[in-house]
Amino acid sequence: DVNEILKAMRKTQAKIVTIVIADDWKRSLLEKVKDISKRESLKMNIIMKEVMKDPDFRKLGKTVSNIINKIMRDLSLLPKIHVTLEEEMNLFTNAKEFLERELSCKVRIVKESDVKNNPKAKAALPLKPGIIIEF
Repeated sequence: DVNEILKAMRKTQAKIVTIVIADDWKRSLLEKVKDISKRESLKMNIIMKEVMKDPDFRKLGKTVSNIINKIMRDLSLLPKIHVTLEEEMNLFTNAKEFLERELSCKVRIVKESDVKNNPKAKAALPLKPGIIIEF
């Protein structure tokens, strides 16, 4: 994905690539959507109604709605397996040296909650990390 972003931006080299791992509440949201889809049809209004019964999701209303809308457009965003935040952090941390060699730049692995006010970080989903490139 990083090379595709560089190509689209007509850049050849990044200075730092930050991989942003999605917060736990997004994992809970996607699990809830998967559970709902097993017993209900995959329709936006049905899923939103069920999800918004949870007060934690309700207070994140617009953000939750945007994520569900994104999922409805691309069902591949629903992970086939459940991976915890720690497992995903470990996966990318273990791959960090490899990524640095492949990308020829410094790579940082961070939790979404550690990045403030960045739309690329907010776009992170479980197993679909946000990618922030610095030149």
